[in-house]
Amino acid sequence: MLGDSYNLFLQSARKIPNFKIGTKEDCDDIQTLANGYCDAEATQDNELMGSYISALMVRYWYMIPFLYNQSVSLRVDREDMIDILYEAFLKAFKNKKWLDSNDKLSSDSHGAQKCIERCIDSVRLTHYQLANHNCRKINYITHSLDMVQEIYDDSSEELLVEDDAKDTLDVDMLINKYLLQNNVLCAMIIDCICYQEGLTKSNKLSIAKIVVNFDIDYYKYFVNTYKVSDDNITKIAQLAQMSKETLIKNIRKAVVLLREDTTINSIYVARCR
Repeated sequence: MLGDSYNLFLQSARKIPNFKIGTKEDCDDIQTLANGYCDAEATQDNELMGSYISALMVRYWYMIPFLYNQSVSLRVDREDMIDILYEAFLKAFKNKKWLDSNDKLSSDSHGAQKCIERCIDSVRLTHYQLANHNCRKINYITHSLDMVQEIYDDSSEELLVEDDAKDTLDVDMLINKYLLQNNVLCAMIIDCICYQEGLTKSNKLSIAKIVVNFDIDYYKYFVNTYKVSDDNITKIAQLAQMSKETLIKNIRKAVVLLREDTTINSIYVARCR
């Protein structure tokens, strides 16, 4: 739910000294927060970078209903707007136009704000174009009942899971399978999807929620819960040192790999009851 997501970002934002709760209209310090992120990035303080981007999520939270109303034809939920905002911040921090002496935004006291809001518009439009492309694709790709029967046979019973304990066991076995393959990131993504805040209300994967989950407390929880080996602890330490942009790229690659796992697909079907 939106409230749960907001609380996650707020909890992270509160690690910033003297942070005050409120939107951009209540606390107009976007420039300070944006520069704080850039300073943390320069010193490779990933935890502080996460706190600053979380603070910006809190400041721009009021934009979620606005973005949603502007995107009704995309058939999305309000929670999907979280990823649009998060992606826009990363895009702004990649370019940092307000810190470029050759850009006119560098002499503007609200340069960071203008850059961020341009990126929000740009990312939303990109999502809109991709959605339209997918709609056109759907119009000329056909599916038959034979195809559905081939996947599910002639029974719908497999869509029901009577034993939640077995479902949990399957998930834990899957996580351990990837840990044995030394693929820590895939294992952590599965944990976030099944046990943490990794999905939107409509059960869509939220990269932003997964990234927010990845903090020092989560890493400790994961190591203790799954008895992670020393080799995999080293890999977790490497993840903790990654910039948010690099981490998101790696998560997206891992998600592509996970989509090819038939066991994951069967658990997902079972959970959609």
